[in-house]
Amino acid sequence: MGAASRLCILLFWTVSILLFLVIIPLVESTGWLRQIVIRKLFHFFACFLFVPAAILEPRLLSVAYAVATALLVVVEAIRLCKEWMPMGRFIDAYFRLFVDSRELGSVGSDGGKRPVLVLTPIYLLVGCAVPHWVSEAMLWRGDTQPEEPPFAAMLKFAGILCVGIGDAVAAIFGSTYGTARWPGTKRTFDGSLGFFVSMFMGLNNISLWTGLAAHAFVLRAPAIPLVFFIAKVALVEAYTTQIDNLVLPLFTATAMVLMWLS
Repeated sequence: MGAASRLCILLFWTVSILLFLVIIPLVESTGWLRQIVIRKLFHFFACFLFVPAAILEPRLLSVAYAVATALLVVVEAIRLCKEWMPMGRFIDAYFRLFVDSRELGSVGSDGGKRPVLVLTPIYLLVGCAVPHWVSEAMLWRGDTQPEEPPFAAMLKFAGILCVGIGDAVAAIFGSTYGTARWPGTKRTFDGSLGFFVSMFMGLNNISLWTGLAAHAFVLRAPAIPLVFFIAKVALVEAYTTQIDNLVLPLFTATAMVLMWLS
């Protein structure tokens, strides 16, 4: 891939982000979708942005992850200064569409809780980025790219699979159809089933789209260990009380390494 491919990816990102920023508030204002669905649209959108770049221009995506993380930190700093910066108030109102209940803190003048620090988007980005960075560090030495091993080919998608696909489907499916809950948690069996099925399908589809190296990862992994691998990630998603956008990708990447080495 050359300069033309990188230019196309950058153009694709720019147009997609602008459309997303405009469309989401319009969809929210109609009341068609519940807030949890709107929040998880951000996960699907991240998957939509990252998968083509991870396949076609992985080195560009490595840089983009770092730049985007830095930009989100700057945006959050501006939001925190909303008392003095009009732009901060606009960002604060927009971010409330995607805020996690664990980030709601102080009570505002209207009686509603205000987000203290909105770190969920940053965690989502870092969670997708870390497995990708590790995968690329394993591959690149200087300016030449060696043959891509199956393990590294799939590791870069660990974060995208679990939070971009699995976690989003689990939240939407579980909140819509879920009745039976896991003991000691609000998560449902139905949501975990949605997580398992969507991650299994995502793993197989991405392996086919990516090429022989990633497909070899799925073919080499026996059925039972592959099922246990996805089931373990689904259980962590069901029971974690931490920010799952960060915890799940790290656990998924670790479990993927252990499955490959076993």
